[in-house]
Amino acid sequence: LSLAEEFVLARSVDVLVGVYGSGMWWSGFMNSPGVVVWLRAHRHFGGMECSGGWKTKGMLEFLRHDLSHRIICGVLPPDGTPGYFEGRDIVEEDWNVHDFDVYVNASEVVETVAQAVRRLSEEWT
Repeated sequence: LSLAEEFVLARSVDVLVGVYGSGMWWSGFMNSPGVVVWLRAHRHFGGMECSGGWKTKGMLEFLRHDLSHRIICGVLPPDGTPGYFEGRDIVEEDWNVHDFDVYVNASEVVETVAQAVRRLSEEWT
């Protein structure tokens, strides 16, 4: 897609699901009401707690606060799954949120999207 097409696409969605990081700035183009679901790596990153609940305040300063937000914490994948999920072998000062792969519980994602649709249905009625 061209950049212009990506802007139009971001503007047309009601629910945005994505990995925590650079791609989530697309939520700044969404219409209200809207829902943003963040998929976060298993490794804890300061301040990005997984409460399991919905928030109405954006988790980054540049995001609008009129959208509902939820973080889904990643889980450790089955042994042998290729990817970089934990980072036990590096010191905290050397890691970056963008260095990790994300593996999530699929049923939690499905339930979260269902909750998002219910939330939006209530706001639209």
